Amino acid sequence: MTITEDITIPTRLSDTGAACDYLIKSSLTYIRSTLTIDPGVVIKVAQDGTLDAASDYSGGAAPNGSP
Repeated sequence: MTITEDITIPTRLSDTGAACDYLIKSSLTYIRSTLTIDPGVVIKVAQDGTLDAASDYSGGAAPNGSP
């Protein structure tokens, strides 16, 4: 699956069993909501892609959905 937009709602990335579960191609993708990444998930970022946890988001992010 390709991620092409900011993450603006609570989102869970799950292991699909593929060699690459998620690909970030955007030049700038912001995390503006809770992002849960399950164990085993492979995320690749294209050469010109970036992923940024927005510093103005106060909801926090925790591994595997932990508080």
